[in-house]
Amino acid sequence: MKKYIPFFLVSCLCITFFTNCSEPQKQSKDYSYKNMVIKNGQKLIQGKEYEVIYQIDNPESDEYSVEVYYQQEKINEFPSKVFKLKKIDSVHYSGKIKILPNTSWIVIYLNLPHEWRDRSPEIPVYKNSEVLEYGANTALMKNANIDSYLKYFYDEREKYPQNIAIYASRWSFEMQMKILNRDSVHSQIQYLEKQYPNNGALCLLQIIAYTINYNKTNKAKLDSAIDKVQFVKSETALNNWELSGLLNDVLSGNDSLHPNLTKKIKEQLIINNPFSFFTNTLISHTTLWNDIDSNIAINVINTVINHRPNIVYYNITKGYILSKYFLPDSINELNKTIDLLNNALEKYYNNNNDLFYSGSDPFHRLYIGRGLVQSIILKKAENTGNYTEAIDFFKNSIKYFEPTSNNVGMTYDMISELYLKANQKDSAIKYLYYAYYLFPGRTDLLNRLNTLVYGKKEVKGDKVIKELREKYKFPQVYLNANAPAIIYADGSKIDLLKLDKPKLIIFFNLRCGICEDLMIDYINSQMQNKKDIYVVIISPDEINSLKNYKFYELLNAKIVANAIDLIKYFNVGFTAPKYIAISRDNRILSKGDGYQKGSIDWNALFKTEL
Repeated sequence: MKKYIPFFLVSCLCITFFTNCSEPQKQSKDYSYKNMVIKNGQKLIQGKEYEVIYQIDNPESDEYSVEVYYQQEKINEFPSKVFKLKKIDSVHYSGKIKILPNTSWIVIYLNLPHEWRDRSPEIPVYKNSEVLEYGANTALMKNANIDSYLKYFYDEREKYPQNIAIYASRWSFEMQMKILNRDSVHSQIQYLEKQYPNNGALCLLQIIAYTINYNKTNKAKLDSAIDKVQFVKSETALNNWELSGLLNDVLSGNDSLHPNLTKKIKEQLIINNPFSFFTNTLISHTTLWNDIDSNIAINVINTVINHRPNIVYYNITKGYILSKYFLPDSINELNKTIDLLNNALEKYYNNNNDLFYSGSDPFHRLYIGRGLVQSIILKKAENTGNYTEAIDFFKNSIKYFEPTSNNVGMTYDMISELYLKANQKDSAIKYLYYAYYLFPGRTDLLNRLNTLVYGKKEVKGDKVIKELREKYKFPQVYLNANAPAIIYADGSKIDLLKLDKPKLIIFFNLRCGICEDLMIDYINSQMQNKKDIYVVIISPDEINSLKNYKFYELLNAKIVANAIDLIKYFNVGFTAPKYIAISRDNRILSKGDGYQKGSIDWNALFKTEL
């Protein structure tokens, strides 16, 4: 079989959830980063406890906690533990964390209920006061600069020569810093081939290196490396973030060109390395139920669940596989999985966060991914024909969302689809109209409404909406008297309730790339109307860090000083982007959660207001 993978490698790792951070300050025996201090934590040693103190100038809650992610690279594990913080005065919170055995490095996440608020850089861990753990230099390298990163690379090479995955960490750093030299990568892989021919990680590094340096001369070596993937078993290197990320980039980048080959490589790796971080990245994304043979996928996820039975969110992947590749004998297992997920979510809805605090829902992945549970229910209904059960489930789930949120709009859309499949056309039209009411910029919804109501007749969109507005009254939501004034960093104030203009409020943060896409799309659509719509952009980031953000000038906006008050009032949380469109009379027109480039017709959204 002819095999080749042409050059395709993006410089941003697939695991973008874990972003690169600047080098922390070092002070005496304490470890300090931004508003966090680890007492006597300049060297974190396995088995010891440390006090963590946060200074939070504008506390949003008294329920702060830290989730510690432990990278145990040598033993292919990556657990996390949650430690609650106690309030010690008006702005300080404190708690004790423990460093687990075999830990290479940790990341500390500051959490509120249902979401993480901030994160530390990767912090290296020592076996004792003098010796770094296997893989710990990766953390030091990630937070280094171009003058110092090689020091940590060579230190790892000296202490742990069999850890050749550190080469992937080096290449990843050099890509991000835009200093990668392809000739140097080629020389490095040739050195590894001579010195470590039997190392299990070699063929994985060869796939990456010869993709970076793809040519006809290297094709035979690339083919040979691909052939050896089937022998990579329980490989420690697949717990290395950077190697996993680069390998994922190579494979996903070639999926469209060589789907059978990349599929085979992924399947071989997850079968033989089910507990690796690499496999976990496929579980966390859609790969396991989209690109993998269904029998392999279900066997792997069952193996992982048996190995880590306390982690609930793995059952989302299991449920999705069972509902997508539906077989009559999978219905019982699917029903058990759905019940497990719904019971877990019910705890969250009742303000019971024990799943998170016990470590059963790391990073709130179940809660954040609860929309996928709806997808599982939908697919089950499509396969069984039991639409009534699914409709009742979706209607009941609406009460757990804000009345104008994206989740409600998407749920209405799914209810409409189910009614249509059940041949209940009037109900399908009603709930599709409700979805359009929350997504007035979605021309696809409008076209579907026109087709349902008028068939193939050419009818103006305004007509069908006017008719349906009279027939199906949708509860209108207005800003109330508790709406806080907007206080700007320059001291000026604006009372939204008294502002006789349509208003667009965008919630963003400086780490959010898709937030910029949203703002650019809005700017490009509003060249004629930009002075008629009052735009407010709100970020919880520190005011000083916002001063050079270019979109303030482009949107004729200013830095907001009371971001937390507005985030609380609108109940949007701290994930971004979010947007709220508000009418002249302070009626909420639309409330968006997340964004896909080009997905909103901003002119249609404000059409009735201009």
